[in-house]
Amino acid sequence: MSSRSPAPPPGIASGACAIKLSDSARALLARPLYAVLATTDGDGAPATSVVWYGLDGDDIVVSSQEGRLKVRNAQRRPAVSLCVYDPEDPQRYVEVRGTALVSEDEGRALAVRLAERYAGPGAGEDFLKQPPEDIRVVLRITPERVTGNAR
Repeated sequence: MSSRSPAPPPGIASGACAIKLSDSARALLARPLYAVLATTDGDGAPATSVVWYGLDGDDIVVSSQEGRLKVRNAQRRPAVSLCVYDPEDPQRYVEVRGTALVSEDEGRALAVRLAERYAGPGAGEDFLKQPPEDIRVVLRITPERVTGNAR
């Protein structure tokens, strides 16, 4: 009798191994759609936030302000889930589960990039005008499992 677990189905990771996004998932995630980010609160309850996101290779990146609940939750319990659906076909969606790493958004580059992705050229200027004590951070989500029918 073998002590090894059976191999996971194609496209699904076992454990904390990063996986590559499929072309179908990448096509949906490449669109400037809103996402729902799920984290776990300090008492174990789920907490969700609507967020802007971007792709960096196979990682998903989210910008936020230091101290926000989603940031504190991801720092405490880095297992997160991000779900995006197609507004033209709401049954078509992708959910990415993975581990979030929180780091400073140097020069607010991601905040600016996402503002321009979602709101158009020049929209990121507002982030550059914020006071330095308003620290922006990046939540970098490394996919470990991808589900949905656009996966």
